[in-house]
Amino acid sequence: MLARPRLLAGALGVILLRPTFAFADTPYQVVDLEAGPASSALDSVRPLGSSVVFRRDSAGLWRSDGSTAGTAQVLAGPTDGLTPHAGRVYFKMPSVAAPLEDLWSTDGTIAGTVPVATIPGSEACALVTCSATDPNIDFMTSVGDLLFFRQNGWALWRSDGTAGGTFQIADYSGQFCSTSCLCCFPVGAYLDHLTGVNHQLHFTAVDDMLGIVMGLFEAGPTSATEILYSPVPVALEAVRGRLFFVTEGSAGTTLWKNDGSGASIITRAGDGSLGATQLTAAGGLLYFMLGEGTATPSLWRSNGTAAGTVQLLTSDAAELTAVDERLFFRRISSIGDDELWTSDGTATGTVLVTAIAPGQLTDVGGALFFVASDAVAGEELWRSDGTPAGTERVADIVPGPDGSAPADLVAACGRLYFTAVTPTTG
Repeated sequence: MLARPRLLAGALGVILLRPTFAFADTPYQVVDLEAGPASSALDSVRPLGSSVVFRRDSAGLWRSDGSTAGTAQVLAGPTDGLTPHAGRVYFKMPSVAAPLEDLWSTDGTIAGTVPVATIPGSEACALVTCSATDPNIDFMTSVGDLLFFRQNGWALWRSDGTAGGTFQIADYSGQFCSTSCLCCFPVGAYLDHLTGVNHQLHFTAVDDMLGIVMGLFEAGPTSATEILYSPVPVALEAVRGRLFFVTEGSAGTTLWKNDGSGASIITRAGDGSLGATQLTAAGGLLYFMLGEGTATPSLWRSNGTAAGTVQLLTSDAAELTAVDERLFFRRISSIGDDELWTSDGTATGTVLVTAIAPGQLTDVGGALFFVASDAVAGEELWRSDGTPAGTERVADIVPGPDGSAPADLVAACGRLYFTAVTPTTG
């Protein structure tokens, strides 16, 4: 079995560690990015091949392959929105010509970290002289060969990684102007729930300020088309080439699907106040919570038919996570003793794994890794194959009740990177 590098960082220091070949072996230090007690933190850890890229102190962009020589800064300056796409990681930076923003991409090397295109803001006023608004690039979403993103909340852009292939394909914004104050401010339909299915982007658009319903849209390389006007979906999830989505209203909480031939209703679940949340694809099935936060929460699954949409468990649950063909989740007990559970999509196959409260459930090459504490040790890294016997602590990095508090778990090509706190380096 190959070694799995692990990235550890604390509030008072950053250390890169990796274990030896066995999961249970104690990790050893590879490099200390901030020697001594000086504060340093990293965030936005993203996979890039078998390596990761991350922000250090919320600014400079770094890359690590799990070795001392392979951990280095690739770009200085403020970066944001790190998004893996097509073998690279895309991100945004402020442009030298404010209020513009630059879209960048990196392959993890200094030479391969390059600007893609400059994204403009939107004019704030058409009647009087007024500065433009920032582009506010966000919601970067990888769909096939294209990266889609939102500009100013109302406009949809796409990029193929080149300046010429980065352009706006839809704009749902407008302006509200007043002659009394000689001012204008932008209004429009906010885009949300960007989800890729079969090389197509699906998203919703709603004007919250004016209450204008736009609907569910499908976008390709050059345009966007409305495929459902009303009601507007509140959650979307892709399941093996099909789009599942949920609407809520007077007709109840309704589960829909779109397999490319049009949107159709799968089933309705009573009162619309119940709400369907945590839509998660696993093993070709859609799992979701119904009535989360109510007195009668329950876990459901659907295969895309009314008969195949069934309740699995009457209980509250969180962190629904697909691992191989199964679903893992944290069952929330009414008395506060959370547990690790798993499901194969059947009621009899929805079972307790271990009575330990898990957090940060993460799929790493078909195995579940998570953070938990028990009577022996504080918060440390654990793994599970879905059986009680196959659930074990990976390493006791900080012996005793405090633990190392692992966080930011990220899988990269069968490896697991994470941050943690140690007494000597923070």
